[in-house]
Amino acid sequence: MVQILELFGGIGSPRCALRNIGIPVKAIDYVEIDEKAVRSYNAMFSDELEYKTQSVVGWNLKPDILIHGSPCQDFSIAGHQGKATAEAGRINRGKGADNAAGLAGELKEVEEVTELCGLRFNGYLAKIETPRPRGTLDEVIVAFTDGKVDVGQQRDGRPLKEFMTAGSKVIVSGIAQTLKDFESGKVLVFILADFVGLVENPMMQDDVALRGVIAHEPIYRTTPRGKRITDISVMVKNELTGNKCFVPCICWQEQADEVAGWQQGDTVELLGRYQSRQYEKVIDTDSGSGSRERRTAYEISVQLINRKERAANV
Repeated sequence: MVQILELFGGIGSPRCALRNIGIPVKAIDYVEIDEKAVRSYNAMFSDELEYKTQSVVGWNLKPDILIHGSPCQDFSIAGHQGKATAEAGRINRGKGADNAAGLAGELKEVEEVTELCGLRFNGYLAKIETPRPRGTLDEVIVAFTDGKVDVGQQRDGRPLKEFMTAGSKVIVSGIAQTLKDFESGKVLVFILADFVGLVENPMMQDDVALRGVIAHEPIYRTTPRGKRITDISVMVKNELTGNKCFVPCICWQEQADEVAGWQQGDTVELLGRYQSRQYEKVIDTDSGSGSRERRTAYEISVQLINRKERAANV
């Protein structure tokens, strides 16, 4: 039994690594201040933790391994908590990453693809479900390549399709992206993953952090139920083409009122979650038949947003 002491423990990735290679461990202590990280840690190791006062009587409290994760880097999602500035050498211009997404949910389907909206892409396109705080399920589209997937030691060279099956629980990190299919005119809103891992009991998560420029004039409207909404499109770098892509974002109520007065070209920072919603679109307007088609819209539902820079022409 290897004794470990986890400082700045995060979600316990080093402990996961030891577990994956079959090394039994006892954590003398785990230290972490971030509430979400602690909740994730408790969920990931729920089968190994007894929820009662822990005793170390009879244990040698000198750890075999001291695990020390540096406090959250300024380019990480959690780095929003930091106080570093660009003047002091911060890697990016604002707090946190320009584009970062973290997700944990249930895999509903996955297909092998050779292109995305006409762009060559040899990898996989998956749909993952993750619940909102009130229980409604959101469908998240994730694109990834084989080399970005970690299924642990048990893979042993076997094809990915043996592990990535419907019902699997996965955690994902990556960036929010969009691509337009010029044949159909539809826009694919997705997470381009830099890591996909299979886990047994993840703490469900759906977080997106963006910094970008408002690409078009904000659109303010009111829903049939009386909720105030402002739609904006945030321009960020397209990592697959090197050009730009436009991420649809939706603001609510008081934030919608404020953002409605902002301008095309303003630089914004926001935190939100990847959201899907069903709607009906009238597709036969010429004949007057009023034929409708049920579709799914994908967007970032904004929780916090700040205007960091005004457009140069304002």
